[in-house]
Amino acid sequence: MTAAEAADAEAADADAADAAEDREDGDTFWRIPEPDWFRVLAASNSARQKWLDTAYSATPSADIVQSMSARLGGTDVAHTINHNYFGGHAGGSTAAEGVTTVDPALLDAQERLHAGGRGFDSLLSVLGSTHRLILVTGRPGSGRFFGAMMAIHRQHGDVGILHGHEQILGLATAPEATCLLLDVSDDPDSVVVRPDVVQRLHDVLGRLDRRLVVVVGHRPELLTARRAARIVRWLPPALDDVIVRVWRAEHLFDKQVLRSDLDRILRLPVVVTAIAGLEGPAAAADFARALCRALRDEVPPDGSASVIARVEADRRRRARDALSLEMRRRSPLTDDTYSIYRRAFALSCAVFDGMAESTVVAACGDLGRLLSAEAVRGDELPASPLFAATVSEWLDEVGARRTGSRPPTIAFRSADRADLTLDLAWHEHPLVRPLLVRWLTAYAIGDRPDTAERAAQVIGKLATYDFDDLRDDVWDAWSQDADPQARRAAATVLSSAAADDRTRDRVEDLLLTWRESSSIERLHTAAIAHDGILGKANPEGALDCLGLLAQRGWKADRAVPRGLISLVHHGHTDAVVERLAEWSASFHPRLRREAARCLPLLAPYSTDARVFPLLAATASDRRAARSMVRLWRDGLAHSRAAEGRWRMLWDWVVVISTRPDLAPQLDIAVRRLVEGRPEIRERLLYHARVWNHRRPDLGAAVAIVSHALEEGNDVHGAHQSARGRQDAPTEDGVTGPHRSDRHDQTPAVAAP
Repeated sequence: MTAAEAADAEAADADAADAAEDREDGDTFWRIPEPDWFRVLAASNSARQKWLDTAYSATPSADIVQSMSARLGGTDVAHTINHNYFGGHAGGSTAAEGVTTVDPALLDAQERLHAGGRGFDSLLSVLGSTHRLILVTGRPGSGRFFGAMMAIHRQHGDVGILHGHEQILGLATAPEATCLLLDVSDDPDSVVVRPDVVQRLHDVLGRLDRRLVVVVGHRPELLTARRAARIVRWLPPALDDVIVRVWRAEHLFDKQVLRSDLDRILRLPVVVTAIAGLEGPAAAADFARALCRALRDEVPPDGSASVIARVEADRRRRARDALSLEMRRRSPLTDDTYSIYRRAFALSCAVFDGMAESTVVAACGDLGRLLSAEAVRGDELPASPLFAATVSEWLDEVGARRTGSRPPTIAFRSADRADLTLDLAWHEHPLVRPLLVRWLTAYAIGDRPDTAERAAQVIGKLATYDFDDLRDDVWDAWSQDADPQARRAAATVLSSAAADDRTRDRVEDLLLTWRESSSIERLHTAAIAHDGILGKANPEGALDCLGLLAQRGWKADRAVPRGLISLVHHGHTDAVVERLAEWSASFHPRLRREAARCLPLLAPYSTDARVFPLLAATASDRRAARSMVRLWRDGLAHSRAAEGRWRMLWDWVVVISTRPDLAPQLDIAVRRLVEGRPEIRERLLYHARVWNHRRPDLGAAVAIVSHALEEGNDVHGAHQSARGRQDAPTEDGVTGPHRSDRHDQTPAVAAP
């Protein structure tokens, strides 16, 4: 026996002697090292019983309860554990009146400290100061539920654990706890239908003056939207701002959904979040961490993008690492030509995902030649192996497939595989970045519009990784290029970059700088960029940009009318009408002319009464007047729009007739309107007589119209006599054709 072994044996004998002496003195309990009570309670029934039989066989149960009370933070918890785990016989005491008990089914699972509890542990570390009550409901016996319960014990001590409606009724007499775990997963309907339970919950929750977060965990088959909505009935009526969100596992990392929900969590006093489908511990932990960061950082209502950005970055990093391992396993990275073209094929599929196979193959050849030239650094490029191997083999390696369309297209099997492939190439291969940008740049300013737009969109996605360098190398020069294709590509890049929350503010600041620039090309680029998501989110900025273009007389590409129509399609008709009214009343002649020429384009999309007075400005511009005439000629004969168009035409005539200087233009417009269109001439003359009879004060307008139609009066009278019409006013003052002669394309119109 060595000296160390002899020393250990001597120490063991000494410990045994001390233990025997302690047993004789009756002080066994405090001489044995204190256990981790949470691990004891988390053990299985057999393991816990074995531990009790061996370690504390001679210890009174009352001392065990005393130890639990000291370690777990309260006699109520000790009595609760005594009642549930020792049958109420420890120390001869049962649970106190009004103290809720733990269902024994919670401790039947084999593994109690579930990994998901770590996420809830992080969540609960910040809830003490800003939150008063947490309700975590789950299936009895689930590891996630027990892990959350243990985490709450460690952070906040005393916990009232409610199970079933009988225990909910005891809330009034139960001591106020920092956290309450409400488990009603057995029969939620029984809780909802009982008014006394609902009233008691309202009384208890109504005393809370802090923010309330309710996290509900169920299996998907046990939780429905209707059942989740019933939880709202438990809340006090005064707390009206309640959100019920049924989470799905596949939507957990959807940044738009997560961002919107976290915004509401930070803004509203009460949030009910129903988590469905989070069977794995990682999903529950990630959700808890995201909520924890949002609450701890005290992010303002509109500033949760940083929290979501971190969660999204972690998710993308894990997905990128998994994709990298998969690609290395399938095709090891080497410098041979075959491997280079295979990587080029993967990037081509990622950029032109969903496009024709011929486009992907051609792009792969271009990128492969660039990468090969960089690899061999020679004048002669190696032969392309693209046709040596079948495309089907490479499609299987990159995770893409052919579609059944004609011509055949190539698309990834996974929705986010294209973004992950680009992400992987950009982050793990920094030497490839300049070649990738060079390749995309050539396509972005190419001849084909479809490939040019897609390449520009991909550059916008890459801008979320390196905004400053790409701005200096790519679109900063495009924005002031004389080629309109380059300016359009720069606008597409910025629109794509603005779709990401990480770069939207920087894009808006850049466009603001361009609006203040002296370069009209950059101003035009900013106007094109506002056609998309930027114009939808910031219509005032888009209108300012279009106004500057109109002042400087920009006519190329019809940028101003195109931008106005785009804003109308985005639902900003009121803002467009107000801005056109300002342009019509402006002292700047170019603004007035642009307003007159844009109003005929806006008239078919708007029924706003404010548009009608503005239409008078169209008579002062010959091009606008011709546009209005074409608008009437095309729209007056259609049965669905004829009523509104006739009303609009009359308002146009009345407004213009108040200005004597515009009478010649109105006469010419009416003559052009009825030229070759006898049905419009007949209808217009009929309305002129109705207007003359009902509105004598509009004699100027009627006189102008009658003078313009004077040449066709005889023809109109002969045609009217042949058909037996009667144009004299009736008793009620309405004139017009008989009902039997009326047609659908000319419905009766009430006089203004």
